[in-house]
Formats: sequence, structure tokens, C-alpha cells
Amino acid sequence: MIEDSEKEIEVFVAKHKRPYDSENDSYERRQYNENVKVGKNTPIYNAHSYHTKVPYQGIIPFIEHYTEPGDLIVDPFCGSGMTGVAALLCPSGPRKAILNDLSPAAVHIARNYCTPCDVKDLKKEFERIKAAVKEEFDWLYETYQEDPETGEKIPAVIHYTIWSDVYECKPKTRNTKKHPLNPDGCGGEILLWDAAVYKETGKVKDKFECPNCGETWRKTELRLLWSVPVVTNYQYTDPDTGKKRRGSHSVTEFEQDRLNEIEAKEIPYWYPTTPFESHREMWRGVHRDLGIIGACDFYTKRNLWAVARLWNEAQKSNYFEALSFVLTSGMLKATKTTRYNFGRRGNSTLTGTLYIGSFTVENNFLWTIQRKFKDCLPALEIGQNDGFITSFLHAGELEGLADECADYLFTDPPFGSNIFYGDCSFLWEAWLGESTDDSKEAVWNKSRKPAQGGKTLDDYKRLMADSFDEMYRVLKPNRWATVIFSNSDDRVWEAIQDAAQQAGFVIYGGKEFDKTQRSFKGIRGEKGQEKVISKDVLLNLHKPKTPRVRNRDLQRIDDVKGFVLQQIKMYFQYLPPDSPPNVRTVEAITRAVQRRVLEQGCSMQGFSAGFVADVLHDARRRFSLIEVNGAWYPSNGGVNELVVRDEQSAIFWLTKILSKEPRRLDEIDPLWKQERLKGGYKGSRGLQELLSDFFILNSDGTYRVPDDHERQQLKGQEDDRLLRECERYRSGKLNREPPIEEKFSWIELLTDKKMWRAVLEIEKTLASCQDWHQLPWGKDALSRVRLAKAMSIPKTDKGKVSYQQQSLF
Repeated sequence: MIEDSEKEIEVFVAKHKRPYDSENDSYERRQYNENVKVGKNTPIYNAHSYHTKVPYQGIIPFIEHYTEPGDLIVDPFCGSGMTGVAALLCPSGPRKAILNDLSPAAVHIARNYCTPCDVKDLKKEFERIKAAVKEEFDWLYETYQEDPETGEKIPAVIHYTIWSDVYECKPKTRNTKKHPLNPDGCGGEILLWDAAVYKETGKVKDKFECPNCGETWRKTELRLLWSVPVVTNYQYTDPDTGKKRRGSHSVTEFEQDRLNEIEAKEIPYWYPTTPFESHREMWRGVHRDLGIIGACDFYTKRNLWAVARLWNEAQKSNYFEALSFVLTSGMLKATKTTRYNFGRRGNSTLTGTLYIGSFTVENNFLWTIQRKFKDCLPALEIGQNDGFITSFLHAGELEGLADECADYLFTDPPFGSNIFYGDCSFLWEAWLGESTDDSKEAVWNKSRKPAQGGKTLDDYKRLMADSFDEMYRVLKPNRWATVIFSNSDDRVWEAIQDAAQQAGFVIYGGKEFDKTQRSFKGIRGEKGQEKVISKDVLLNLHKPKTPRVRNRDLQRIDDVKGFVLQQIKMYFQYLPPDSPPNVRTVEAITRAVQRRVLEQGCSMQGFSAGFVADVLHDARRRFSLIEVNGAWYPSNGGVNELVVRDEQSAIFWLTKILSKEPRRLDEIDPLWKQERLKGGYKGSRGLQELLSDFFILNSDGTYRVPDDHERQQLKGQEDDRLLRECERYRSGKLNREPPIEEKFSWIELLTDKKMWRAVLEIEKTLASCQDWHQLPWGKDALSRVRLAKAMSIPKTDKGKVSYQQQSLF
């Protein structure tokens, strides 16, 4: 199939590529330099889930900026095919797209998103299938509503059934201190639904009592036995009004008998038994405990029967491609990975995991698919004939794509060890009958050993290097590639940067791509509960007309800690005091630091979320910060308690004022006088200087808060001002004695500029303050002084240090 795919690609490229003429090529584009914020809640986007999806609305501006209608676009890691959707829906006219991914499931989704379909005929076919399976599904999901007054049994259809774990009251490890009542347990069964759930509030207890012996346990202390149905939610027709109504009750004897009947029968249709091995990254102990050894074991017997029946019926149809798209779009809702959401609307299936919770939901699969069919129709209507082609090749071996054929590349490459795509697609691919070639999957395994097919960081680097080499090869000179990437681990970031750099690309980066909705890990990162990055960063890669000298290393920032400290200082300096908690977390601060590193064209080495968190905790005294539930705030007060004592708090206060609306100096001055008097302001700069040095003057005379780029320009101006003040002090022309904190800032700036003699001159003036090296900024200043002394040591002609060395202390 891969060989056929390569031939088809060759034909597609030959038909649609526009030959590159180096002598007459007039293409000129600057990098797309805007932050992107776009939501995911659109009918097309929501038609089919995928582990990582870039909203197509956010891709369209890039395609419009970098290409013209009819140009050829390539996405080597296409995932669900959103690049193809964006290419087809560009307002100025459609582009041609080559969508490639190693995953058959990804290609299946991408192909159906972009393939034209006669929706009218598809609706007729779906109605035929519903009629064909009706009798069988009525039997599978049959129940009844019992009239409380007459006892009449009214026919009903199960909407969903809640299943609960059952544990054995027998600890894995005996502990008489924790369990003095019955440390060995009684060996009885504990139904978690009855023992741990507050039915009124829907909250689940961390500890629960055994109903047989009264001992208190946690789930992790006991052995999981199995899972049983506990509650049925159903729909019936009110005989008096004829209206559809919903009800729920504990699982009845009739319902249990029907489940036993289903268990006793053989499913008369094909279903996948693809092994789910314990060496997979997403394998967990709960899979072992529940006897899950294959794809079919992720379903209850009833839902496995239901999925197999619909799949069988779809295979008979001329519309199997579109129908299989509908079925896979709702398939995860039929598995045991669907969790019961206590007291919240809807029962959820989290993407990016195969974990099975203690309270699962068995949905009526036909009802699920009826809803998904409607959801999928907008996506199935946008396809265009001859507008795209798909393939599932390794991105490092894009056979069939000619050299310099692509006008633009947009891609969202694998995130290292964040997501294991083959495992995420396991259930889809089991039904599709094709599996991801995990030997070529670009991931960094954490638990799967190399002997079991796992990959190291070096393997990930190699695969990404091969992929970027191919991206460079197929892209025309003087054209652009856009890469969306995110990771909290600096080593993974460095792998991407090195791959792009060594391939020959010039990297322009730093802007943000915000999908607004988060993954499970992203949500935890935004709350400060996990060191992950929820928003992506844009890398614009340019292929120069004249190839660069390869094997050049990216410039590295020598003082990583100092750089992080400076960015933390600037981040909080301009952060409005009433900013929400999600922009005050380690995740948000790390993202800002990483963007700045990229803007400077430097290596990401050392800039992990963990390191930024460590620096932030170390700097809490220096910057007067406090941490509240994972969010960081100035300790001199919240929004309504901000006290203007020094220049830092004054900038906080001005940021608060100007974040609401730009204001003129005469509007700010009366408020400033009140605040400086109330707080006892002791800064050296007055209001006019603060506004000029830290804010932007608009053409109408108002001041506003600067954006990221303007902040860096202002920092340069502030550095120049500090250097002038320092020089005036050293020459005896400064008519004031600067506070020691200002001298520390001089030492920091002089060190950055490698002005070693000046550092040592300022160090001599610190003697008037005893124990200056014990102050918040003192330890860093001492380290910089030591560095200045070391760098000032005279060297011999051979470059060796002279024997008459100065003391570093």
C-alpha cells in the first residue's frame, strides 16, 4: 500500500507543482509575526477527535500570508488533516495539499475530512443501516420503566449504564498502624459505588469503609476484582402525554439477566483482537486487573457486539469510507475509557490516554453514533476532488515528493514524550486493520525499554533530524515552513531546534499559538499542578536562496539562570495586577521565557519548566513574590492592596492603571501623588521618568503598556540609561549616592557586557554596606564579581594563565 501511495504522490506532485525558476523567482515574504488565538468549538473541528489538533481557522492566516491560490502545501505530520481543511477553505482560493502521517488512523481521519461526499445519499444510507440493526439493538439495550403506582412496565431504551469497581477487603501489604481494626481485612467484596460515593453531592471519598468488617481503606491498598453495572439511565415514552422522558434506577434483575444472556452468546460479527501488550507506554496495572489483553477487552460484551454490528453493516456499503469516519468519531465513547462525571453535564472520554477509571459509562452506541452522524456532516461536505492526497509514510522518507516541489509547509510534529500517538490510536487502528509502524514513530519512550522497541532521546533526535532534512529537501528555496511546537523539557526543544538548524533552515520564532482549550495535562499546567506547557510556540523556518553552512551550533546563553531571572522580573513588571491565576503559573512564565529565547535565535538548552520553577522559588525573596495555589503574586499586595513603595511597585501600579485604558500624564499625576504619599515612595525616578522608561507614548499623548517586542526595546533603553548612570557615578559626576540595589543592577549589566574592570570598580564601593553578599541580590552580585576577577587575570602569550594569579576572594 505504501508503494501505491508513493506512485500516487508522484502523479499528484507532477500535476500540481509549479516549477522553481531561481533566476526569475520573485517570491518575497517576511515571517508571519502575529500571536494566534483561536478556539476549537466549530462544527468541522469537532466532527472527529484526535490526540493533538491545530484548529484549521488558526492555520488559514499562515497559508494566506505565505502562499497563493493553487500553491502546493505539505504537512509531513498531518494528524487529523487540519492543514488540508485550511488549504481547502482559504478565502482567497483553495490550495493543493499533501497530507502525510505515519499513523493509519490519522490518515483515515485526514482523508475523510478532505474527501467530497454526497451527504444526501449518505443520509439515506445511514437510515437504511439504522433500520437494518434496529431489532438487534432493541434487544441489546432493552429495559423498562415501572409505574410507581400501578406497577405497569413501560418499554424503555437504555441510554447509558454506570459501572463500578469492586475491591477485595484484603490489603496488599499488612499495616497495623493504619488499620488497627482489621489489618488483614475480611476478604469480603467492597462495591465502590456504595462504599465511597456521596449520592447527594456526587463526591467520592478518598477513604471508605468495608461494609462487612468496618475497616477503612484506600483504593490503592486493595486488589481490584472486577467491575459491575450499578445504575441504568434510560428513555421511555410517557403513555399519558406521548412525550419522551428520561429516568434512572439501580440495575434491575431483568437488566442483569439480559447482560448474562449477552455474555453467554458468541458475537456473530468480526471484531479486532489486536494484542494490547504490557510494554506499551499507556499500559497500566488497571488493564491487568481488568483482564484487558486485547483491543476487544476495552469494551463491555454488549458494546463490543454493538460496534461490531454497525461496522459489519458499514462494510457492506458503498459509503464505507464516510461511514467508518462516523463510527471512529464516536467509537471511544463506546469503550470503558468513558468516565462518569458526577454532577456534571455529559460523560467524558479524555484523549491522549487509555486509562480506565473506577466509574465508567457504557453508552448506547447507536444513540452515540446518531449524534455523531449529525456532527460529522459539516466536515464531510467540505472536500474537493483533486485538492489533496494522503499517505502514511515516515516523515524522514517522503518518497514520491520531488525536490523543491512545495511552496509552503505547515506542521505540528511529535512532542517527544508528551504523547504516544501509536498507543493513542490503538483502538481506532484495531478496527481499521492497520497499525502505526512504531519502529519509525518519533517519540521518546519513558517506560518502554529499547529491547522492547522503545526509543531514547537520541532516537527521537535522529528521527526528527531525518524529518527536517526531508522538509528542507521538498521545500522551494526562499520559502517558509511553519512548525507548531511545545514542550517543558529543554532537551526535546533542543532536538527540534538542532534538527531545523542542521537541515539548513533559518529559525524565526517566539510568537504564541493559543488553542484556548486545553488537554488534560494542559489544564493541570495552567493551574500550576504540573510542569507542562499548554500553549504552543510558533517557529517560522526560512529556506534561504543560498544554502547556509551546515553543522553550525545554535548560540547558547551562558548565564541561563541570570537570563531567567531577568525575564521573570520583566514578566511581573508588566503583568497587570488584576491578571488571572492562569497567567501567573510556572507554565505561563516558562512559556514567556522560552519565547524570548527563540526570539533571540538561541538554543533552548537549560530552559526547562523544572529549571524555571526552581529559579522562581529561589527568587521569591528578591522579587517579593508569594505563591498561592500554583499562581505567583507580588507580596506587597493584590489588586486592591498595592502599595507604591519603590520603583518596582510603582511600575506594578502604573501597569494596573494603564492596562484598563491609555491615559495622559495629567490624568495620571493626581492619582500618582496620592499613591506615592500613601506608600511613602522612595524611588529615584519620578512619574515622568517611569512613564518614559517603562511605557509607550502614543501619538495622542497617552501612555500604554508595551507589548513583548516593545518591552525588549525599552529594556535596551533602560540598559543604556543604567550604563550612563553607572559611568557618571564612576567619574564622580552623579550628584547622589545610589542605593546598593542599583549597584547590584549595574554589576549585572556590566557582567552581561563583559566590562570586567568596571565590575571590580563598583565592587569596591560595596564595602560601605556590611554583609552585602547576604542581601537578596548580593549572592548573584558576588558570583559576578568572582567571574570578573577570574576574567581579569593576565594571560601569557600562549593563552595560559600567569602564575601570579589574583585571589578570587
